[in-house]
Amino acid sequence: MMQKLTDRTLLRILHKDYPQVVERISREFKASMPENILTDFDKIPVIIEAFKVVKGLNDTSFNNDMGRRNSMENREIMLAVIAMFYHPQRLANLVMREKGGILEAVSKAISIPKKNLSNSLANAIVRFKVYGKFRNEVIQLYNMISKEYKLLE
Repeated sequence: MMQKLTDRTLLRILHKDYPQVVERISREFKASMPENILTDFDKIPVIIEAFKVVKGLNDTSFNNDMGRRNSMENREIMLAVIAMFYHPQRLANLVMREKGGILEAVSKAISIPKKNLSNSLANAIVRFKVYGKFRNEVIQLYNMISKEYKLLE
């Protein structure tokens, strides 16, 4: 029985032995991801507020009080949308860590510990890769918020 390779091991092999494949994947990914990204973390609260308005959420919609499933899902979608604005490579799992400061800024804005957000971001990354419905919702929200709130201008 053949052993299944982890994502990290597979990436190392690709980088070492098949750099042309890595280059092609990178080109195709760059073509499908946002061209402009934000660097100013002061816009994170604006994105969060816009997300809540578009989704019709309130201030407690991200808290996991009494195991509310919707709150976890909303948090994961919100983090994926924020990642699209600041670090789309992380959302596609092409890099292992998010840009320093994003989760801290989100934590401050919604009063949820960074560790909880880190776990939610990991779930969002998996869901973005695996579930087309999740990915489509994230991209749709990103486009809507980006245009309506003129965040990339």
